[in-house]
Amino acid sequence: MSRTAAALMLATLAACAAPAPKESAPAAPAPLSAADEAAVRAVDEAWAKAANAGDVAGLVAVYADDAILQGPDAAPVQGKEAITQALTALMAGKPSNVVLNTQKVEGRGDLAYMVGEFSMSMGGQTATGHYTEVLKKQADGSWKYQVDAYAMNAAAAPAAPAKK
Repeated sequence: MSRTAAALMLATLAACAAPAPKESAPAAPAPLSAADEAAVRAVDEAWAKAANAGDVAGLVAVYADDAILQGPDAAPVQGKEAITQALTALMAGKPSNVVLNTQKVEGRGDLAYMVGEFSMSMGGQTATGHYTEVLKKQADGSWKYQVDAYAMNAAAAPAAPAKK
């Protein structure tokens, strides 16, 4: 075997034995920009405004087409039609003074979540609760609820009657 052929064979074997170049992991999506965080928070503001106005269409407008709504004591519902029915039932109770207090907003890329507390008056009583929402940035740049889960806080125990 000639030296050239031997060198070519060794070079080929070395190339075959060399580890394949490592593919770099995809870069993590960037955190939410200040503008995206403001837009995410604006979704809660729009929801509260629509709720205080009794505007079911305004409420439903902030949900993605395939969103999931999970409220207390009910099975989750998915899709705008089912969410419309659930929110129509909620609005039949004529809530007022609806306040959403978002305590945390986090996100990366086209997903964000919010955690907070809410209060509202309904039927002469004030109800409080908490929520976790997942939002997705839509193709048009708007943010909409993808998942909206909320629960009511336990009612405070009535005060013990005064002793005579």
